[in-house]
Amino acid sequence: MTIEAAFLTMMPSTVTLHAVSSTDAYGKRTFAGSGTSVRCRVQTSRRLIVSADGLEIPEEGRVYCYGVVSATVRHKLTLPSGEVVPILMVDTRNDEAGTYSTVISFGKAS
Repeated sequence: MTIEAAFLTMMPSTVTLHAVSSTDAYGKRTFAGSGTSVRCRVQTSRRLIVSADGLEIPEEGRVYCYGVVSATVRHKLTLPSGEVVPILMVDTRNDEAGTYSTVISFGKAS
């Protein structure tokens, strides 16, 4: 399902997602050369969230994506400023008609 085009006015930014292409023996990830650009709204806010493994971790903000985006915590996220930040959590939003958007929580750049 897609969301209405009128929502595009609320999504003025673009982020880039890079998928993992390989991981070496030490756990260092190599990312795909070309990323996927995603229309979104970036909101910064500091708060604690609970990760999938039950730990409280500091969140620096959220990216509200236009439509459903294929992303995981293993992807690399580049904000509109060019800053690369870790993805902490990926969530999809649903209503009575089905899934309509993706929300990506991100942490502090390292």
